[in-house]
Amino acid sequence: MFEKLTKNSIIKNTFFSVFLILLTAISFKLISDWSFPDTAWKISKDSKAELKKEEDPVLQKFIANRDGLSQVEMLLGSAKIKGEIEMKILDENCSNILREGKIKRTRFDSEKTYTFKFSQIENSKNKTFCFSIYFDGEKIGSKHPAIFVSNTQAPDGGSFKIPFSNEEIPNKSLSIRPGYQNLKWNENFTELNQRISQYKPFFLKHYYLWAISITFIILSISLVVILIRM
Repeated sequence: MFEKLTKNSIIKNTFFSVFLILLTAISFKLISDWSFPDTAWKISKDSKAELKKEEDPVLQKFIANRDGLSQVEMLLGSAKIKGEIEMKILDENCSNILREGKIKRTRFDSEKTYTFKFSQIENSKNKTFCFSIYFDGEKIGSKHPAIFVSNTQAPDGGSFKIPFSNEEIPNKSLSIRPGYQNLKWNENFTELNQRISQYKPFFLKHYYLWAISITFIILSISLVVILIRM
């Protein structure tokens, strides 16, 4: 009987330890990967730049306003496709690839944004980058995939370039929004707290938010412990 209880205790303790490790790893990963969009960029649907396989990529030069560039949010037009959308972050001359990724979908919805996430560029502040977007595939139906264009210039300068044109258009910008990560995970949590504080009541601000978050974690762990011990 004692041996059976000991085995059950070992199993429960092992399960609890694994749960704590996974919870810690997941929480740390989520906090570390948080990116904060640059709200100075205005995403709108003033016009479109079509993406066609036989054409060059659409390019947008922009200046990062802080370190830790880690994503680009974009507004794409509704379309059905067979293939993938390729995105790249290049240097100022739009020649050397710094980051790249792909979106593999069969349908795009113009009522939602899509995000190109990549490993952060730590020393990005005040540097000029080039965002490239290209379609490698074929359309299904009448519409080519497209990215929306805003009739406002990119914040802090920049320009975009459409295929078959050597002219950079300075007074418009692609409907994109760069995002940034802080270099330390705890700074991500602090910034999230500050952003929430702008719109939430007092009990979801500053130390109150910390207290609520910690209490929630403690209660979650306690519930798991109770279930394991039963």
